Amino acid sequence: MSTQVYVNNNIDFRIVAAHAIAQFKQNQAFDLNELVNNPHFKFSKESREIMLLNYDYWFSFIMKIERIFVKRHGNKPIHHDLFDRIKIMIHDTIKEIDDVMNENPTFFNINAKKLLNDDNSIFKQYLLQVLDEKILDKSIFIAFPSLVVAISDSLNNLLFQLQEIEYLTDSDIKSNAFISFTEQCEHINKLENINIILERAKCYNMCFGVSSFHIKNYTNKDISNEISKVFADTNFNITKIINVNDALKH
Repeated sequence: MSTQVYVNNNIDFRIVAAHAIAQFKQNQAFDLNELVNNPHFKFSKESREIMLLNYDYWFSFIMKIERIFVKRHGNKPIHHDLFDRIKIMIHDTIKEIDDVMNENPTFFNINAKKLLNDDNSIFKQYLLQVLDEKILDKSIFIAFPSLVVAISDSLNNLLFQLQEIEYLTDSDIKSNAFISFTEQCEHINKLENINIILERAKCYNMCFGVSSFHIKNYTNKDISNEISKVFADTNFNITKIINVNDALKH
């Protein structure tokens, strides 16, 4: 006879969780479609594997969090004990992904693997900041969707970064190197008191010797003045700023 304690089903949370997971899967479908069907750019097999690996592990993380939350009832806030447990789970997931990449060089032999690890440490800080802002002392109905959105945004930014690295490692298109700027990048700038575009430019210059970039701006914010100030006293050349959202309207 089973000794497992049965927990009443929290159908209200299940509904919220289902909507959040459905949106996550919709975003995943978009990102994976970009990997294989982008009419303007062909991603390498290594980039595909990196993206699939991250989606696999982060979805597993999301499902674990759902199982933890579904056992909580009502609007009971998430206090430090559970908050700290989630933080450890985030660190563990990032380490597990890194371990898989390091242990399987046949599939993850990308030259820029160290860049991904360094930059992902910044996005790790973003996830932890989301915990502080939208999860600690919040109900599961707010915390779960907020965490899922933060993970989805981070994975979408990973797709942008993989494309940046593809350009840097291909001598035929290296002259068109670019850096993406998203809403999440803006959040990190404020969080870390840095400019992530400048930091990434330094990193790419050190690893690939590239000093000219154009910027793909995926926000609705005009960043031209900010970019001019940030890069004024550097040796980098920003050739142009493409406001992607404006371009899509035409």
